[in-house]
Amino acid sequence: MLKDIAGRGGVKGWPEKKNDLAVEEKENRVRALGISGVPTFIFNRRSGISGAYPLEMLVQAIREVGST
Repeated sequence: MLKDIAGRGGVKGWPEKKNDLAVEEKENRVRALGISGVPTFIFNRRSGISGAYPLEMLVQAIREVGST
C-alpha cells in the first residue's frame, strides 16, 4: 500500500533493497542522538525536541536556538 501511495506521489524506485544498509546506518545515527519518537524537530543541528507540541512551544524553541 505504501509503495502505491509513494508512486502516486512521484516517488520512484521505492522501496529498494539496496538501501537497507543506508537506512540502518541513518537509524543508528538518530538513535545515538537520543531520537526515539516522531515528530522530532532539530534546530541548527544543535538541539531539538521530540513529540507533538503546540505551535507556540515550537516557535519558542526556534527563538531560543536563534538567540544563541
